[in-house]
Amino acid sequence: MDSAQNSVQHAGSPGSEDSEFAQSLPHVPKEAGPQTISLAVLMDFAIQQTLHELTILSEMLLAEDQPERKKNIVKFAHATRLMFVKLLAVVKWLKQSKKFERLSGICYVLDQQAMCFIETADKLFELSRVELQQARLPLFQVSTAIDVLTTGTYPRLPLIIKDAFVPEEKLTPFETRQTILLLNERLVFYLTKAAPTLPKRVSVFKIHNGTIIMRVTGEFQIRVTILPREKPEFVLLSVAILVKDHEIGGGMDLVHPLQLNTIHEVVQSRIAFSNEPFVEAFTFLHYFSLGLMLDVFECQARKLSAEIASNYVRVESYDPYEGLLVLRYWINDKIEQQQQHQRNQSRIINKLTSNSIIYKMRIFIDRDDPDAGLRIRHSPPSVVKLVDRIEAEREVSINSVISAVIEVRIRERLMLVRQVLLQVPPHAPVYLAGDAAPSIVYELLVHEKESHIDEHLIVCVNAFFGHVVCQVHCLGQNDELRNLERELNGSCVLSEVIKIINRLRILLMISRYRNAAAVSQVKLVTEAQIPALMSLKNLPKDRLIMHFIREPNHFMIVSFQASNTIGVKVDFKMISQAPGNKLISLDIDPLSIISETPVPSFYQSVFTGDKDVIRDEGIEYSDGKLRTPVTEVVMEAMQKGDIDIKEPRERSPWIGSEDQVKAVIAAMEDRLTFLRIAEELDKRGIKYDPVTVNPVVGGPLLRITDTGLARL
Repeated sequence: MDSAQNSVQHAGSPGSEDSEFAQSLPHVPKEAGPQTISLAVLMDFAIQQTLHELTILSEMLLAEDQPERKKNIVKFAHATRLMFVKLLAVVKWLKQSKKFERLSGICYVLDQQAMCFIETADKLFELSRVELQQARLPLFQVSTAIDVLTTGTYPRLPLIIKDAFVPEEKLTPFETRQTILLLNERLVFYLTKAAPTLPKRVSVFKIHNGTIIMRVTGEFQIRVTILPREKPEFVLLSVAILVKDHEIGGGMDLVHPLQLNTIHEVVQSRIAFSNEPFVEAFTFLHYFSLGLMLDVFECQARKLSAEIASNYVRVESYDPYEGLLVLRYWINDKIEQQQQHQRNQSRIINKLTSNSIIYKMRIFIDRDDPDAGLRIRHSPPSVVKLVDRIEAEREVSINSVISAVIEVRIRERLMLVRQVLLQVPPHAPVYLAGDAAPSIVYELLVHEKESHIDEHLIVCVNAFFGHVVCQVHCLGQNDELRNLERELNGSCVLSEVIKIINRLRILLMISRYRNAAAVSQVKLVTEAQIPALMSLKNLPKDRLIMHFIREPNHFMIVSFQASNTIGVKVDFKMISQAPGNKLISLDIDPLSIISETPVPSFYQSVFTGDKDVIRDEGIEYSDGKLRTPVTEVVMEAMQKGDIDIKEPRERSPWIGSEDQVKAVIAAMEDRLTFLRIAEELDKRGIKYDPVTVNPVVGGPLLRITDTGLARL
């Protein structure tokens, strides 16, 4: 009895149960059990981390204040204590982990059982698919065996023999033609019945060989036939997507054959028993083609932005589900910074500056009008008609759409620039030129009948960035042109534009006069080279000083001033240097000098037939001596011994071409030359006749009459 109780107590004790359960579990190999790590390794990791953080803390505390040091030390102590507390908790848990050791054995047993189930399933699958397939009995022909045993004949054979050896009867050519004609008549009937609802966008409806070919240019093409049933059942024979772009698609179709098969199945399911099969097919394929075109446009726009410039065109947003593509062009990244400044400008100026406008194109699918295709809305709206829809073409191209829109925007901007230039006094003609590259031409010199194109202001717009570009070919790369560009692209204040235009006119005249002086007997000097001229006052800032090479004491100053009536006011002033560095000044009229130049009798006889020699009426004669307006004033000023300035007489506007400037310089040089000759003859007591005009070449002619009293 005692032994039984002991056995019962021993069996009921928990320790005995654990030991028996542990003995029933198999031994778990090391590679199959849970991963372990040595406690010494964990302690080493914790100590190394603590040492590393302590080293960093010791270096960082030197550069911090006392309160920050205390905070960092407390944080370090707290983090280190927390780490070692976690390690202590793991160590304490390990003391009680023996009761969990049997879990690894249980998991190991369960994994073995799972592997046995998997191997059994694999073996059964192999038996059913490989071995049992070969072990099946053939299908016995019981009916054939009964016929053979009872009647002794083979009254029936398998159909496979007929399909393999007996050919089907083919339709004769006549039957084929009749069948096709009947199909065509039936298709014409259904097509006529559906005529009121047929889409207008379909470009081709063709009945051929019992099929209907429906094509929408640039979108899709399908072939449909009908089956002779009680209720007509339409069958889609083929479908082709005509949206193509060889660059985006890499020379391949944009729609994969598998996608095309799916489209074929979807369209077939819609038109099979539909009352309006053509509308169903058109609606599905039309919107699919338009969505594909939007995808192509988005890819082309991103490619243009990467290849040309990101400011030329940019994809702002694209929603393929809504069918909306928003493109920006002529982009200025600093627009947000300039918007507040641009609000203070006038309405026309705000329209003119590209920096204050966000140009957008919204390309979208019009769900309300299925015959419209892709539509375009432009921002900002334009008074000129812009492209509002994309017509179907063989190859879609966003580049052509953007080019067409930008061409209209360029002309619109040029018209706004023209409105500004027409307000610049004096009013000059501004006209549009160019077809492929439009520009406006503004004549800077107002009162000339015909000026060279190189002297015109040509304003165009950069098609890639929308900036206004100004050119005057004879001035080349000039700072004033860049200032005008900045003004037209920026705030565009009219007073500043007028100031720059006037400056360009003056620079143009200075360039013209410099070219004329370069081939004449004068040289351009500055006041620094001729100290005597520095005493002259009230001279304009823009001036040219021409020094006569053969007459070192004579200078001609040409000054330029802006004028609201004639554009540029040009004044000629003759300066003579008398003994004692006294200056004699005289305002001269270039128009009178040119008009006083006589026409030679040679040319007169050629054009008018008059052989008489024309006398030079512009030259005055007194006591046998040459007296010209210049000579008279210069002589009087020299006798007075001071500077004599006469007011210029009233005259018509003078601009002066290069030839006219050369003529003025030559005429003044001739007059100064004959003045010196006449003075020298008077000093030597030589008599001479009044100056006449050479009847052949038209130049001045001085005849010496008496040299008897000449003094050497």
